Amino acid sequence: MSLIRKYSEIWNHFEEVGRQEAKCKYCKSILSCKSQSNLSRHLKSKHPASMEPVIRQNTDGPIFVQSAQPKITSFAERPVPASKAQQIDLQLVRMIAKGHHALRLVEEPEFKKFIHDVSHAPNYKLPTRKTLTSSLIPKIRDKYTGTIIEELRAATAVCLTTDGWTSITNESYLAVTVHFIDEESTMLTSYTIACQAFEASHTAANLCSFLEKIVNEWDLKNKVAAIASDNAHKIALAIRTGNWSDIRCFAHTLNLIVQKALDKMSSVRRKAKAISEYFHRSSSGLKKLKDMQALLKLADLKLTQDVPTRWNSTYKMFERLSILKEAVVAALSTRTDLILSPEDWDVIDGVLPVLKPFYEVTEEISAEKNVTLSKIIALNGLLQRKMAQIYPTVKNNLVAEDGRQV
Repeated sequence: MSLIRKYSEIWNHFEEVGRQEAKCKYCKSILSCKSQSNLSRHLKSKHPASMEPVIRQNTDGPIFVQSAQPKITSFAERPVPASKAQQIDLQLVRMIAKGHHALRLVEEPEFKKFIHDVSHAPNYKLPTRKTLTSSLIPKIRDKYTGTIIEELRAATAVCLTTDGWTSITNESYLAVTVHFIDEESTMLTSYTIACQAFEASHTAANLCSFLEKIVNEWDLKNKVAAIASDNAHKIALAIRTGNWSDIRCFAHTLNLIVQKALDKMSSVRRKAKAISEYFHRSSSGLKKLKDMQALLKLADLKLTQDVPTRWNSTYKMFERLSILKEAVVAALSTRTDLILSPEDWDVIDGVLPVLKPFYEVTEEISAEKNVTLSKIIALNGLLQRKMAQIYPTVKNNLVAEDGRQV
């Protein structure tokens, strides 16, 4: 390598970043520099305007590349002609429409980066589906796995979260996510390190064995400070069996509390859900609702459907119905089977101030980019004070954050 560096002007276009690696000054790609021809091929294929190669034989032996100075056109981004831009836009719309892709695709950072990279590599060819699944994905997965393992080795302690669910094909799955503070950036870092089918019986022993296997695979045996899970008895017992600290999910606990309270108004909830589903299912009904919203100058909002496993969706459903009450009543004037009585509307309006603090706390505690465990005591106290304001009789049972009776 020392000979290549001494005699070759190719290093006008690269920076040495390791004993056998170089970084392109134009696209910042990291390349192996064991062979000078590898660097030359990169310049010829990716940045042809940056050099006019003249291959010569040095009198001392090594081959070197003499190149012209980089041209200003190699650094400037030329605007795309209007006709070409329209053609590309048309193809983008075709791709989204025919492939049933979400419109938010054009806002995805990784998709934008992909388009940018492709635009600078006109000879790039998309890999086949077989190549993608059998070669590229495993290769990149192994690369990132190695990177994550190195980060975890540097971490002094980690926490795990685990959860299980059943797919629409009735297959059972378990997932494990690791969380730790990156010492360099002091930021919370999270990686999903397992998402696997779990065919064994969901006993505490089997669940504990699964967690132990994941912990050993990622070399975390002496680093797990705690494992957070839902309130299911078996997973909690499995965590304790493995001698880990068990932390119950605060958001899940709130969900259980509110779901139990909502059972007391199941009739109103069922009617409200039927109304929301009707407007999602009926195009004519939805048009009538929108016309009424416009006529009454109400907000252009959609009704939200209730999802049994997420009580927050019940709050949003009640909130939207309350906001659009006049339009909903008018749009359902001919549907005697979808009627909320005045008493039902009173229940909805009355429960919203109670559910709102739980909704806000659940949103806060569900944040992914910052640590939330330290907020639980404060948020729990906040909830109690909010409930005391709504129901003064609750105040007699309030407990301060330090355990003293208020």
